Order: sequence, then structure tokens, then C-alpha cells
Amino acid sequence: MSSTLKDQRLRDEQGTRPVRIANCSGGQMRKQATLDPVDFITGDWLAQNNLAQEQAAIAPGTGEGFK
Repeated sequence: MSSTLKDQRLRDEQGTRPVRIANCSGGQMRKQATLDPVDFITGDWLAQNNLAQEQAAIAPGTGEGFK
């Protein structure tokens, strides 16, 4: 076993390896989770929610439009 791999395994066992954090927006969480091994995933749905609300207001002509 190479010393690099041995060192990595030792760090993993000791809990000293870097934490892998991924970020995604909307419905991309499944894709992010399957691309590479990650420890945590953060997500942002606020933009998608705002866009949906704006579109719902624009459709009947009651909204100001996108800001």
C-alpha cells in the first residue's frame, strides 16, 4: 500500500480529512449527490420560489414583472 493511501486512510479513521461540502440550487440535489462523494449538501430554493410567485402574478396581469 502506498504511503499516500495509507496516510489518507489514517486521516479518515482519525476524522482529520477535509469535509466535502457541495452546493446546489433547486432540483439539482440528486445530481450533486451522485457526481462525487460528499459529506454535506446545501441547497437554495428561494430563487425558484420567487420566480414561481412572480410568474403566477404576471400570468393574470397583476404582477409588476421580474425585478
